[in-house]
Amino acid sequence: MRSADLTTGSIYFGVTYEDDAFKRPIVHTYEYLGETSGAKEAPYLFRFVGSDDEMQLGERQLDLILDAAGLIELLSRFRDGKPMQIRHAS
Repeated sequence: MRSADLTTGSIYFGVTYEDDAFKRPIVHTYEYLGETSGAKEAPYLFRFVGSDDEMQLGERQLDLILDAAGLIELLSRFRDGKPMQIRHAS
């Protein structure tokens, strides 16, 4: 995700993998809480949905975050047996 595309209060997703072959995805759901003041290195604040746990990400880490369309695209690749690596922003 690009920081300009984040919307406070919206739901986003993170996908990690159980295996090194990217064949067993684990999907995490986050709510974007907005930018935090005074956190230059990681100003983007997310809450893990289902808990009060939060995480802060920096600009470079945002390419680990997907919106619903990105998650659907990634899971479609999984369904079709295609590689599931996340496209990284350039």
